Amino acid sequence: MKTPKIFFALAIACFAVALTDDGGAIYYGILRPLTAVLFALALITTFLAKEAALFDEENPEHAAPSPQPSSSRANSPTTGRLTSSPASH
Repeated sequence: MKTPKIFFALAIACFAVALTDDGGAIYYGILRPLTAVLFALALITTFLAKEAALFDEENPEHAAPSPQPSSSRANSPTTGRLTSSPASH
C-alpha cells in the first residue's frame, strides 16, 4: 500500500510550499489544485484498496488466477479444426 502514502506525502509537500510567500504568489494556480487532486487520489486509492481486499475475501474464486489450458490439448492436431461427419455429405 505504498501508493496512497506517496500521494499523501506529495499533497502535504505541495500544500506546505503553497503556504509559503513565494509558493503562494507564484504557484497559487498550480499548487492548490495539485494538492487537492493528490489528496483525492490518495483517498480514492485507500478506499479502493480496502474494497478490493474485502471483495477478494468474500469471493475467493475471483482472486485465484484462471487455470491455463493443458499442453496436451493445446498441441493436439485436431484442436481448432472443423470436422464434418460422414452423414452430412
